[in-house]
Amino acid sequence: MLEVRTYSPDDKCFRTLRELGHFPGGQAETEATAIIRSVREGTGPAARLSEAAIPPECLRAARDRASDAFITAVTLARVNLRRFHECQRRQGYVHDDGDGLFLSRMVRPLTRAGLCHPDSPAELLMCAVPAQVAGVGEIVLILDPGNDAETDSALLAAARQLDIAEVYRLDGPAAAAVLALGSGPVRKADRIAGRLDAAGMAVARRLYGEAAFSVSFGGGGVAVVADGGANARFIASDLLAQAGRRQCPGPLALLASDRPLAEAVRIEISRRLDAGSCPARVEANLKNGGGLFVTGSLPEAVDAANLLAPARLQLMTRNNRECLAEVENAGSVHLGSWSPNSPGDAFSALALGFPETGGARFLSGLGVEDFIREMPVVEYAPDRLAREARHMRALATDDSFSLLPIGERLEFLGSGW
Repeated sequence: MLEVRTYSPDDKCFRTLRELGHFPGGQAETEATAIIRSVREGTGPAARLSEAAIPPECLRAARDRASDAFITAVTLARVNLRRFHECQRRQGYVHDDGDGLFLSRMVRPLTRAGLCHPDSPAELLMCAVPAQVAGVGEIVLILDPGNDAETDSALLAAARQLDIAEVYRLDGPAAAAVLALGSGPVRKADRIAGRLDAAGMAVARRLYGEAAFSVSFGGGGVAVVADGGANARFIASDLLAQAGRRQCPGPLALLASDRPLAEAVRIEISRRLDAGSCPARVEANLKNGGGLFVTGSLPEAVDAANLLAPARLQLMTRNNRECLAEVENAGSVHLGSWSPNSPGDAFSALALGFPETGGARFLSGLGVEDFIREMPVVEYAPDRLAREARHMRALATDDSFSLLPIGERLEFLGSGW
């Protein structure tokens, strides 16, 4: 099914991978308009929010049904994530230049965060813990009504263990609109994080400004950079696991500097597909978003990864640290053959692999900084203001009116420009 191709940035398959994960418009935009209107008017999903709410006793029951092993894993992952994210916590700073000018930057947590459609307890952990470390006082969780019973129960148990008490079931577009605008019992959130479908992403684009969004479309994809020393079975299993995601998995790319390795990966993937051990969606996702490329050198493979800007990048080379120094664009990096992309991300405290493929050129993964705001503070002593007033005047575009506040103070001080 997959063929090994010689890499070129202009290769049709490679260019297709670069476009994967970008959500479509068209019908999604039309649906977004209708959803936003219904939420503003209190009709549609907004009128049924009381039915969508999950009562506390359901959360407790899910927690009680969960195995001890599951609760232990959630608890330990939470500890690991807190330790990791606490290093990102900002305290603000104060600068006093000793000559009448006092500057500071104050850090405040957001009041309320909304988490949309995590597809697993691991993803819920990676969204919720940074918000909790930041000091967000209220977290509301929206679950996908289409979750299977096992996933739903695990998410409810994890939410209870994470002390998240406000939980609803709504589809993606309604969740984005209700959280951004507020409706009925759901008060609006300051930031919304998680996964949305195409219509939900269209809603997010329309409502940015009502709330901030850290959301993605699909699974984000993975790129593996490897040389001849890599393990073909490991690479195949990593690509297959990502292809098995329920949501659109994004691009699934091997960028290898060694053709025999790429051929071995192809054979291993085919063998496992032929054995019938993979979910049905795996083959379709590989067909639509898979690519095995051979580059002329390892540096060229890293350059190709930077062009792809994957949500997850795996380095499986003889000198991973050297390659890492050349990586510019990736949502997250998994270093070495023993660091797979998997539910283990949460347990190892890795940040969630937002943004989508391509977005890693200018965006970072979800972290504490997404759930805080910073406020600059300035305080002038009278004599310092008087000394710098003429410089402020030189920078002003309106000499008459915009300078009135300074002029009034200079007059009060008995000073002039």
